[in-house]
Amino acid sequence: PRSEDPMPRRPPAPAAVAPTAKKSGSATGNIAANDAAARELAERRKLARAAAAWAFENKVGSKAALKDEQFKDSGLTYNMVQPLLKELKEGGTKQRVDAPRDHHCQVLTNAERVKLAEWIMGCAAGQVPKDRTEISAKVKEMLRARNAANKRRKWRGGCIRLNDQEVVVVQSREPQLTHTFFQRFYPWCRAHGIQIDTGVERSQDEKRAAKMTEATVERHFHGEFGLEAELIDAGVMDPVTKVIADPRRVLNSDETPQPIDAPQKGRRPKLGKAQGKTVRKATTTSKETASVNMAWDLSGFLYGVQLVLKLKELHNGLVAKPPPGAPCFDDQVDLARKQMRTCTLSRTSDGMQTQESFIQYLEQLDREITAHSDAAVAADGEPIERPVVLCLDNHASRYSEEVLKAASGQSSRLGIRLFTEEPQTSGFLQSLDQYNATFHRRYNQGRDTYKAAYKARYKVD
Repeated sequence: PRSEDPMPRRPPAPAAVAPTAKKSGSATGNIAANDAAARELAERRKLARAAAAWAFENKVGSKAALKDEQFKDSGLTYNMVQPLLKELKEGGTKQRVDAPRDHHCQVLTNAERVKLAEWIMGCAAGQVPKDRTEISAKVKEMLRARNAANKRRKWRGGCIRLNDQEVVVVQSREPQLTHTFFQRFYPWCRAHGIQIDTGVERSQDEKRAAKMTEATVERHFHGEFGLEAELIDAGVMDPVTKVIADPRRVLNSDETPQPIDAPQKGRRPKLGKAQGKTVRKATTTSKETASVNMAWDLSGFLYGVQLVLKLKELHNGLVAKPPPGAPCFDDQVDLARKQMRTCTLSRTSDGMQTQESFIQYLEQLDREITAHSDAAVAADGEPIERPVVLCLDNHASRYSEEVLKAASGQSSRLGIRLFTEEPQTSGFLQSLDQYNATFHRRYNQGRDTYKAAYKARYKVD
């Protein structure tokens, strides 16, 4: 390609192109391919700079340089060498003989790119990582500084003028450079020995991606120890027709972290960082979280919530008296709304689910299922037969001896049987994402409303 496309442009008219190889769907494969292409391009540009420097020193043109023995069969073309030679001639004798950029349409000189990469990694190391918008602003700042320096020198020898692409960047009102710039900038840095990357470490993501296969899904539902076999063994599914007679006997539960005073704002932006390092960002906002555990059955009935808090003890001050008419936890079964309005408070050392808090939740859930069944019978409905099957992820809290005795196999103490997924598969096998997303939104709205009312009532900032 001719340029790095730093800003959006009107798409060109479609033209016939030669067929290309199908791109790999693997993010890791794309990164490796981009890095390999960047290294190859860096070597070619290094050779092109050498050809331009040779032509400049010997006072000959680009074509003569390409006919020289050392560059004759190197694969270089006139268009690769001539722009670099032109920059050398325009800069005069004070111009660096290694051209300031690898490509005449490249945004930022090589030295500026190195400084930008060092700034990105320095910010990440100081726990102030920069996203693409902030990096784009830094690029514009560097270009404006170079242009100002050129003006002070009155455009004499040694000045590095802004090329057309850089002028577009400076004049654009877009807050962010295009994806193409970043897609080429990071491989360029790595090809020049700078260990820089974006986002968080991909080791966990790679493990999850490796599990996202058709075989994993088939094993989860229809394997020897899959969900179908578990439902048949528990008497929930008919072994012949494979029909679940009572969807209330299949439940799904999942914990989700909820920051107490730091709302979740959706997808986090890509941040620049040193390659192989975790991104950490210093902030004044409290990041303390509570774990929220919810469960629902296949009929759509939502059971009571469990809040796991990081506290030394539980006390009455945690519960506020709601205003008249406000929704509250009243321990009632609401069949019309398909919900159980209960709240179980648990405490752990770090606000995360443990084996002790999980068994507490199972015992509470067992009582809620019984209450749901009794309410259904009182409304001339059918009772909920036991056992029920509770689908969960593979968290360590599921495997204590007490939990396995209480909710495992035919002889379980509670009328609940646990079915856990394979490790690293909850991202695409869990079905509670929408419930969790709704909870986060409602919690954030309620907290912000409470804060605004508190500030208005007590006249504080």
